[in-house]
Amino acid sequence: ERNRRIINQYYSRKDPRANGYFSPIKMASQPQAPAPKESSQDLSKMTSTQIRSKMHERVVANLKADLTMQMKQIQTKLDVLEKIADKTEQQKMNILFSLWDRDSDGKLNWSEVAQGLKKMLEALDPSVDEDELLGAAVEAATKGMIKYGVAEDSQSGEHVISKEQFDQLLKLVCGKLEAPFELVAEVIVLSYVGLSEEQMLADAVENMALTLVSSDVSEEITVQKRFRAILENPFMIGLFKKFDRSQDMKIDFKELVLGLEKFRQNSLNSFEESVRVALDVLLLFDEDCTRTLSYVQFARFILTFCAACGMPFEELAPILLAIELEPLDESASLRNLKSAALSEIMVQMEKADKVIDTLNDLRCELLFKLFDSDGDGRVSFKELALGLRKFNPSGGLAETATVSAQLMLTFDDDGNETLDPVEFANFLNEFCEAVGADFDELADYLVIACISGSDDAAESALLDAIQPA
Repeated sequence: ERNRRIINQYYSRKDPRANGYFSPIKMASQPQAPAPKESSQDLSKMTSTQIRSKMHERVVANLKADLTMQMKQIQTKLDVLEKIADKTEQQKMNILFSLWDRDSDGKLNWSEVAQGLKKMLEALDPSVDEDELLGAAVEAATKGMIKYGVAEDSQSGEHVISKEQFDQLLKLVCGKLEAPFELVAEVIVLSYVGLSEEQMLADAVENMALTLVSSDVSEEITVQKRFRAILENPFMIGLFKKFDRSQDMKIDFKELVLGLEKFRQNSLNSFEESVRVALDVLLLFDEDCTRTLSYVQFARFILTFCAACGMPFEELAPILLAIELEPLDESASLRNLKSAALSEIMVQMEKADKVIDTLNDLRCELLFKLFDSDGDGRVSFKELALGLRKFNPSGGLAETATVSAQLMLTFDDDGNETLDPVEFANFLNEFCEAVGADFDELADYLVIACISGSDDAAESALLDAIQPA
């Protein structure tokens, strides 16, 4: 009934806001004529054929009534499409805004935007799951409020969207969906036409649920809007540019250490401490594991740094920006020494990343189990040598034993004369690099070679007697 009033209000010539759009449309309603009921005495006097005929008549009558209702609803929607076809874009925007503005207060809160977006997405693609639609609508409404919302009350923290901001939001949504506004406008209007009682009840329950969580969402919107303002702060932009010496729009480990060292320039071990802090920073803020910080990740780190210092960003940022990051008071040899140390750390970090990737590969786990013949969770010297023999069965046993001993000395980091899964993954990476490939390219070959090969009893007995030097 509310949707009918809104649409008629804009379609009415008498409504000054309608600017003489067109006459009201009466919504089709379910026929209310009650079907006649036969008493038990009447039914007892009928034969089975008469009862069956009576039931058929009733089924046909109900079917006709349903079809008539559907035809009226379809005709109503066709009339609506015909009447809005020649309207201007702004006139259509006015209609859509009124449909979303459930409480008719002239502005949209978060729950109204979320429910409006959900109905729009549902109408555009009815095959999508209900929960998935609601999740997408809630996320889009939150982002829309962060970008276009204005705080209505500083105490409540609720954000609203005005008519002008709604126009921008809807155009942005149409661009994201790659759908023309004319199509989206027609779909939205039709989604409010001819709703059943069940649909209206579901909308009311959904609106109530969104309203209940809107206070929590308002807090998140407030935080995100403040963070967005900090991202646009010239001090934050200046700090990022100072750290980003290569001007590639990301801060790598070396740039982060050199910048942090100047922040800790009064410390005796500023370089060593900066290396440790930089590793911690990348661990905490490098969410995509690229060993670099994007601008957003860098901003989060700086805000955390300010909180640790007990000062707001607005006060500490000018002080940080005034610090000269260039090492003017260092000798060239010291700068080169630091640069070489940082480069070596970066190489070790890249190797660690490759080891982790290899360790997470199921083929590495299978290879480890194939080498670990006794299943004790470690690869001994003998097991390593027998495994390598399968890769090169034509070579001599003495040569394989020598290589195995060298590998054990190289990759046995804890000195227990066995290789654990991490040490074994490191060995596999080095083995693949030695033949000019990476593990992903050779993994299948290595697995097949291990499975197809077999241990020689004589060689196994001989290796038992050999101890690595």
